[in-house]
Amino acid sequence: MHSTSPESIFLRLRVSTSELTVTNPSAIISFASAPLLASPSNFSILYNSTGSRSINTVRISLLFFSNTVLVYQLISSLTCMKMANAFFTTDDHIWFKPTQHTRGPWDVNSCHAGPPTGLIARAMELLIPEKRLIRLSVDLLRPIPFNGFNIEVSRTRNGRSVATSTATLLNEDGTVMVSASGLYMTEQTQQHDYPTHSATFGKAADAQAGPFPIQTLHDQPAFNGSGVQIRYPQGQNKNPGPTIVWMKTVPLLEDETSSPFQRICPLADCGNAFGRNANPSEVSFVNPDLTIVLHRDPVGDWLGSQSVGYWEPTGQGLADALLFDEQGVVGRAMQTVLLKHNADYAQ
Repeated sequence: MHSTSPESIFLRLRVSTSELTVTNPSAIISFASAPLLASPSNFSILYNSTGSRSINTVRISLLFFSNTVLVYQLISSLTCMKMANAFFTTDDHIWFKPTQHTRGPWDVNSCHAGPPTGLIARAMELLIPEKRLIRLSVDLLRPIPFNGFNIEVSRTRNGRSVATSTATLLNEDGTVMVSASGLYMTEQTQQHDYPTHSATFGKAADAQAGPFPIQTLHDQPAFNGSGVQIRYPQGQNKNPGPTIVWMKTVPLLEDETSSPFQRICPLADCGNAFGRNANPSEVSFVNPDLTIVLHRDPVGDWLGSQSVGYWEPTGQGLADALLFDEQGVVGRAMQTVLLKHNADYAQ
């Protein structure tokens, strides 16, 4: 179980008229095995997990008959499920289980593609650590399952200056849900002052906090919840049209520091949302792919995008997002977009 602070979580177990407030999992273990559970008792378990922008409460009433194992398993499952402050949990770094922060906006049983793309970038970087991952192209073949997946990666080229790799994301049956390719380059040890062009977009601290631009089609916690923070510069907002925005997210995994490439992936897959030309109630804008090119590693936790959508009468479109940090431009993300009017989509 993960540890946490009293400010972020508490568990209250009420036995008859006695009450004990538990503020850490080790105390829960001690309490769960106490003699107090030896007689039949009605337990009301109140779990309150607070995030930066949401409060989730779960109430469970149970009748226990000296079943301390059941009490311990129940409390363990509740705390492990709710304490995760990351997009994924894993026991072996092979099979990855999404948390509520990863759930997609459309389907309660599918993931938002941004965090899984970050895990694909992680696998690619671990495969060829001597070179810098500069481009990642992802084909979203099927919805990414919320019940978990694993990632397989292989090297396809390893030159002196350039390397390539491929990756697949598979569900529990071994079906390929996502395929991807990566391009790496060797960084020059002797740096030169090359002529270049860039642009700056201010500081995230000067922007105003605001909501994620689209809401979910279900009532479950999802990517637009407490795992994502949004700030809009002056003159920008959540409305349709070209948009500049800052985003900060939870890490991919609690026990790892996400690399710069991994950290920007959730934001990179949001260009079609921030740069949409109409709301989902009018037009759906699903992206079957994502390509990210980073000519420089982004710096800091707050990362930004300038997104615009190009929509054609044929139902095809492009979401184009310039990616940046507080120092300037770092790269670009592009998504092919499949457009459908809601009336067409219902058919």
